[in-house]
Amino acid sequence: MNFASRSFFTSLLHFTEQKNLHNGRTLHAQIVKSGLGSDLFLANSLVNYYAKCGHLVQAQLQFEEIDNKDVISWNCLINGYSQQSSPEGSSLVVQLFQRMRTENVIPNAHTLAGVLTTAANLSDASFGQQAHCVSIKIANSRDIFVGCSLINMYCKSGFVLEGRRVFDRMPERNSVSWTTMISGYAVERLTAEAMLLFKLMRCEEGDENEFVFTSILSALVLPEHIDNVKQVHCVALRNGLVSFLSVRNALVTSYTKSGNSNDALGMFESSTDRNTITWSAMITGYAQTGNSEDALCLFSKMQSFGIRPSKFTFVGVLNACSDIGAVREGKQVHDYLLKLGFESQVFIRTALVDMYAKCGCVVDARKGFDQLQDLILCCGRQ
Repeated sequence: MNFASRSFFTSLLHFTEQKNLHNGRTLHAQIVKSGLGSDLFLANSLVNYYAKCGHLVQAQLQFEEIDNKDVISWNCLINGYSQQSSPEGSSLVVQLFQRMRTENVIPNAHTLAGVLTTAANLSDASFGQQAHCVSIKIANSRDIFVGCSLINMYCKSGFVLEGRRVFDRMPERNSVSWTTMISGYAVERLTAEAMLLFKLMRCEEGDENEFVFTSILSALVLPEHIDNVKQVHCVALRNGLVSFLSVRNALVTSYTKSGNSNDALGMFESSTDRNTITWSAMITGYAQTGNSEDALCLFSKMQSFGIRPSKFTFVGVLNACSDIGAVREGKQVHDYLLKLGFESQVFIRTALVDMYAKCGCVVDARKGFDQLQDLILCCGRQ
């Protein structure tokens, strides 16, 4: 790479990090004017730049102008579309991968990771299996980066057993592979399998981090899980991971959902850096376990601290109002929802209808139900 190419690349990298579309376009024009537009390294960098800036139409045009495309050219565009997480972007990833194979371009681990991310977003195990087959053919299936992507794809597509097979065949595992597999079990409510894997990770001295603990705790949400919650809590304490707010929030959620409000409250009160998730977890937990008055008191306290509620906080509060027939508080919450613009959420509307109906406000419940039907129809047309 000559001095001019290096200078252009450094500037382009800077604009990519800033997502500065104006200056990057000016630099692109300068690259073309200097006669370096056909430089493959710079051409690939331009595809990556436009993709990272979210200007995928221009990224595609730049990609098509490259005569001597290499695997990096394809990766830049595929990863750009896969990170978009839209149906259109996912469809284009599928087309690009098929075209790549037609043109006999051999993908690498980064290609497969982008393709598998798309398959996971689509929950399309069939497309994911195509990528899996390709990874086996090119001896990339045992790459830890590809392996984690395969586990994620199979688990998100509902094929947890296939994900576990990939996990078991991995020659080495990192925290991402353990977390992804445990999360897959948690989503499918396969709690016993998640706990066994968590114990296996500890036996093999895997990398125990906050993500592993939040994943396993997300599987422990029933009264019969309370002993497991306490066990995970003890391990987190020994490893110093309770210092992470995400772990404390997960513990509050698991304790409340498993019916242990006292331990949940203890964890909540020991958190001096509470965020909206912490408050929401405690409020929702109270509402779900029949401690509705405590939920409403905590919501008032949350407001006095100036913490902005989330839509999930409001669902917990509305459920608490429904439980004890607190129509006055429910109407106050409704007014608050209108101010924050949350009323357009379908599940918020559903909670409002339920609250009014259970509080005996038939007219308000009917009005809310009609608005809910209109909202569902509107969402269906989009």
